Amino acid sequence: MHSRTKHIDIRYHYIRDQVENDQVKIEYVPTTQQLADGLTKPLLKGKLETNRTDLGLKFVSRNKGGKTLSWTTFALLSMFIVLASGSSFSVSLVVWRRSNVPVTIGHNEVSVIVKLINPCSLLTNDTVHQDLTSEAIHQCNEYYQNLFVSDLIKMCPQKKWTDVTHRRKRILDLIILFIVVAIVASAGLGITAVAISATNSEKIYSAEVAISEERAAVNKLQEQVQANFDRIKNLTASFNKAMDHMEALEKDHAELKGKLVSSNFIISYLVSKLMIGRSVVQEASRKWKSGLVDPAFLEYFNVTLPCGNSCPISLAKAQRCSTSENGEKLLLEFAVPVISEELILVEADSFQLRKVVGNQTCTIRYKGAQNALISDKEHCTYSINVKTPVKQNLILAPTSGCIKQANEQLNHFSVSHCETTSQELTESFIQVKPLGNQYYVYCPGSNITLEGVPGSCPEDVFIIPMKSNFKINNIIFNGSRITIFHQETLDHALSMKVNLQIQPNFNWTSLVQDLNFTDPGFKPLSDIKIHAIHNYWSTGSCGL
Repeated sequence: MHSRTKHIDIRYHYIRDQVENDQVKIEYVPTTQQLADGLTKPLLKGKLETNRTDLGLKFVSRNKGGKTLSWTTFALLSMFIVLASGSSFSVSLVVWRRSNVPVTIGHNEVSVIVKLINPCSLLTNDTVHQDLTSEAIHQCNEYYQNLFVSDLIKMCPQKKWTDVTHRRKRILDLIILFIVVAIVASAGLGITAVAISATNSEKIYSAEVAISEERAAVNKLQEQVQANFDRIKNLTASFNKAMDHMEALEKDHAELKGKLVSSNFIISYLVSKLMIGRSVVQEASRKWKSGLVDPAFLEYFNVTLPCGNSCPISLAKAQRCSTSENGEKLLLEFAVPVISEELILVEADSFQLRKVVGNQTCTIRYKGAQNALISDKEHCTYSINVKTPVKQNLILAPTSGCIKQANEQLNHFSVSHCETTSQELTESFIQVKPLGNQYYVYCPGSNITLEGVPGSCPEDVFIIPMKSNFKINNIIFNGSRITIFHQETLDHALSMKVNLQIQPNFNWTSLVQDLNFTDPGFKPLSDIKIHAIHNYWSTGSCGL
């Protein structure tokens, strides 16, 4: 083939010469049997796979980084290493979650004065046809008063605000009096001059009548000529007037056509904003009567507080509001709390544990701190067991600072009751708690299947990645089908940091005494070490 051209004719002649010289042999292949079409043409999926199979092509997976373990395989290895190592790893029995109740360090008194500007000022001769401007402004003012101002006055009644007035000087009255006297005197002189002028006019008129009678014959001919001339002039003026009117209509039509889009856009924009403002004011009025401030109401007026996110409007308490008599100003007064950015309220989400003794299964419950104030800056606990507030209340930040860590000898768990062991009772202890991107799982005595690999649940709490698929007995958890209705702030280390500070301990020795006290028929139990009381990490290796 030629190396410097790709013209089809040159290729055709070249190949024809090769065939004539018996250097190339060409055979006819039907289109349905042309396997090369799978590499050069867009085919249906079935035909494409058939052609590639006939050519001997196979899909080869390429991994430039070499063989690596998937996250699922790594999670399986980690879990079974933990199960095999006994006490090599421990997960706390209490999960701490961030509470939605804020911690306040004070309040701000806020007074906001909003100057209301009539939006109808946008309707001018530059945007609306000059003949329609006044009517458009009139209707816009009616919409503004009925859809917005009236609801705003219902929310904040009109009150008289203090205005500054200026006293009028009395010397102006004297100046006005002198001007009136001068005008009256001038009028008297003018009347006398008019009377004299009227007498002279009568004499002149009599002389003119005598002269006009003598010239009547001559003027009659001139009047006829002048009448014809006037008719022609009037006809010309009427024609010019009609042309001017036609030109004015053309200009008027051009102006109306040119401003149609802008006027329609502005009018629809104003009406839509007024309708939105009406709904915002009505919702703000309902919340204001309940003592709350609607954040959307301030956002509608583009009002932001200097304190920013540290004083959320959603927690503000309404106090007073009013509008001026002319309806051009709005006064809002409310109190907004200042939220601490360092202190966090966390709540305990503990596991309900079990202990099998003979044919009895005892329930062990957490009795430690239910909530605590944690300093994110100092990494310590400020207080524990804060009084549970009602909805929308605030917690006042303490001023005592960090408290000492809990005594490790204390037991934060106690035996609740014991029952005869059964399958239903065992399944009642299955607990799965999501936190961050992980599952905290507790399922002693049950079977677990993780990514198709079966096994037995350990006696302690363990962690599974949230995107994993697993099954506990007949309960299936599919990581790809979980819907999150509330996404909290991700702080995967928060629960661990709280456990390091509060240290909810599990003292088995004291629990044995509780078990013996609950049922004196039990035989004395020996001390058993459980995994949850070891607060250390271990490392391991696995070779493949």
